[in-house]
Amino acid sequence: MNVFELGHPHGADRRCCRLSDWRPQRWVMRVRFHPKAMMPAVALLMLFATLLIPDCTKRESGERVVLKYRAGHSMATLNGRRSELFLVNEFGRLHPDIEVIYEVSPANVEEIGGKLLVEFATGDAPDVSESVRALIDKGLALNLTPFIARDRQEMGFDDFYKLSLEFSTLRGDVYGLPAYGMLVVVLFYNKDVFEEVGVAYPDESWTWNTFVNAAKKLTLDRNGDGHTDVYGCNMFINSVSGQGPVMWSYGGDYLNDDLTKVTVNSPGCIKAFQLLHDLRWKYNVLPRLSEGREGTPAVMMFSSGAFAMDVNHAHLIRFLRSAGGNMRWDVAPVPKGPKGRATRFATFDLSISNTTKHPEEAWKLLKFLSSPFAMRTRLKMGAADYTPSRRSVAQSPDYLSINPPDHPEVFIRALDYARLDKCGFFIEGGEIYRAIQTQLDLVWLNKTSVEEAVRLAEADAVEILDRYLAGKQQASQQP
Repeated sequence: MNVFELGHPHGADRRCCRLSDWRPQRWVMRVRFHPKAMMPAVALLMLFATLLIPDCTKRESGERVVLKYRAGHSMATLNGRRSELFLVNEFGRLHPDIEVIYEVSPANVEEIGGKLLVEFATGDAPDVSESVRALIDKGLALNLTPFIARDRQEMGFDDFYKLSLEFSTLRGDVYGLPAYGMLVVVLFYNKDVFEEVGVAYPDESWTWNTFVNAAKKLTLDRNGDGHTDVYGCNMFINSVSGQGPVMWSYGGDYLNDDLTKVTVNSPGCIKAFQLLHDLRWKYNVLPRLSEGREGTPAVMMFSSGAFAMDVNHAHLIRFLRSAGGNMRWDVAPVPKGPKGRATRFATFDLSISNTTKHPEEAWKLLKFLSSPFAMRTRLKMGAADYTPSRRSVAQSPDYLSINPPDHPEVFIRALDYARLDKCGFFIEGGEIYRAIQTQLDLVWLNKTSVEEAVRLAEADAVEILDRYLAGKQQASQQP
C-alpha cells in the first residue's frame, strides 16, 4: 500500500499515513496549565513563540504567496473533497512558501460561469478554478502556452491525450489543463438480462437498428401483470448525452463547425430525434415519465435491474459500485449510424485567472493538480470515475484494474470517435441549447412532431446566434 507524507500547508505538522485512512483535519495545539507547572509551561510557550517568529515575519513581509483554488464541480462529492484537500496539503508540504485556500465549486454546472463572471467583475476571482469555455472566449483565462513551452518536458505535457486539450484550446493557444479526467458516453448493459433472454452482448458491430431490435427483446413483463418489469433501454433523450451519439451518427448537429449557422433543422437531426421518440412511444422500450418508479432516479433503476441497457456517462459507475448487489454488468461502444460512430465527450479542466497576482505560483499549483500523482490519488481515493486524461495513468493498472467493468478500455477507445458539444463553447451557446431543448421536450412528451419542434427550435436559436455574432463583430472592431 502506498504511503504518503502528509503535511499542513503551513508546515506546522507532518505525519505519515496511509492514503486510504486520511481524513481532512485541523492541526490545533492545546496547552493545559496547572499551577505547579506554570513556569515550565511559560518557558515552553516562549520557545514555540520564538520558533514561529520567522513564519510570521514572512507573512507580514509578503514573501508567502496566497492562492485561492476552487475545485471543479466534479470534485463536489465527499471523496472528491477529501482528495482535493489531501492534494492541497501535499502541495503545501512541497511548496512551504505558497499557501492555498481551498474552496468547493457549486455542484450545479450552470452556476459556475455566472459566479465566476461576478467575481471577475469585483476582482475576487480565484487564482485557479474550473475552466469554463465561455470565460476563455471572453479572454478571462490566462494563456498557458508560454508556460507549457518552457516546462513541456518537465511536466510531461505530451502525456495528455490530444483530444483532452481541445476544450480549453482557442486559436492554437491552451488556456486550461484537463486535471480531473475525461467523460465519454458508452453503452452500459446488464449481463444477466441479456443471458436470460438469449441476446448476444453488444459489440462494435451494433448499429442503432441492432440496438432497437435488442431493446424490444430485452423489455420484459416477467409476471404477466401488464406492467413492464425490465425496460430494454434508458437514454437521457432530453440532453446532449442521449441525443449526441444518435444525432452525430446520423450526420446532424445543433450548430455547424465554425459556429455561424444553426443546423438543428436538418435531415440527420430529424431522423435521430424521430428514433429517440420512437424508443418511448412506438416501441415502448424506454419508460415514459409516468412509468418510472416513483422517486427513483434513472441511475438507480439500472443498478436495480430495471433497465437492460443504459447509454450513459462514466459517472454511472459510481452508483453501480456503491449499490452493491449481484448484478453483473459491463460496457460496450455506443452503436453506429449511417454516418459512423460518435459519442459525447467532455473534460474537467482547470485554468488560471488572467487577473492573478501570482501567475508563476498558480502555474505550479495547476501543474501539480494535473500531474500523474494527482490523477492516481483521485483514483485511489474513489474521487474520479472518469477516464484519466494522461496516457500513463489511463493505460496503467491504477485505472484498468478497477473492476467492474470488465472492459474499461472501451472508454479509452471511444476517444477515437468522441465529440465535444459545440453549444458549450460560448455563453450564448447555452441559450441556444436550452431553446432547442425547450421545443424537443414536447416531442419527448408526444405533444408535437419532430419536424415542428426543430422548425421552431431553429427560429429561436437563430435569433440568439445572430445576436452573439453581431456582438462578436462589434467587439472585434473596437480599438
